[in-house]
Amino acid sequence: MTRDGHHIRNAERTRAAVLKAAAEVLAERGTGASLARIAEVAGVSKSGLLHHFANREQLIVALLEDVVTTFRQAVMQHLDASDERPGRLMRAYIRALCTGSQDVLRYFSPTPVWAGVLDFPEAIEVAERDSAWWAENLVADGLSPQRVVVVRRAAEGLEPLKPGDKGKQGRVIRVFPAEEKVLVEGINLKTRHVRQGQTQGQAGGIITVEAPISLSKVALVDPETKQRVRVGFREDTVERDGRTRTVRVRVTRGGARRGIEQGKEI
Repeated sequence: MTRDGHHIRNAERTRAAVLKAAAEVLAERGTGASLARIAEVAGVSKSGLLHHFANREQLIVALLEDVVTTFRQAVMQHLDASDERPGRLMRAYIRALCTGSQDVLRYFSPTPVWAGVLDFPEAIEVAERDSAWWAENLVADGLSPQRVVVVRRAAEGLEPLKPGDKGKQGRVIRVFPAEEKVLVEGINLKTRHVRQGQTQGQAGGIITVEAPISLSKVALVDPETKQRVRVGFREDTVERDGRTRTVRVRVTRGGARRGIEQGKEI
């Protein structure tokens, strides 16, 4: 192999290591994580990281593109060549979701990484192109647009939001960490048939209850401004009972272009 070939291989390995480290660090600390920390986890110098990605936004966009591409490849690997019925791609999509692989988990992760990308226009374009690609190709595979939406949401474990729920605000009344979902008061209401005596003190009939929503579909709201905010953590040193302790304080991050106050405790 030529010297140029070795150089290209090394560059590819470094880039892959940085993207892997970025996924880990950003999942833990959000899009406000320092490039120095990402470089440290990747085992490269900060200048080495900047050789591949000029700034944080470029790195986050590249990470999103990598996750999108990897998940798409995972779906293609589950295509059944002998299956000639309509919906072949959708069935591969569902099979890929059922593997529980890290690629799938990263694609559907509700961590601050994906919540924070909405502050980066280029990342929004990547996400929108990916969503449009899936919608177009799943429909071209022989399914109606309505069926595509219903089946995708069911496969992804998401309750279809009722018309008009998008943009509404409510109080989180329950969290399901294992399922990565929440109940929001007054949002995503569903009707249930209940037999008399099925629930203690509950008469029989039809009742309305909140259905769980994926964490990736909700965002925190500043109680003062009522604006959607991205959250990070600041470490403060405090003294209590003669002892010095480090505490984590939840603060707003990003969104400067939307007039969000940076570092505000929330």
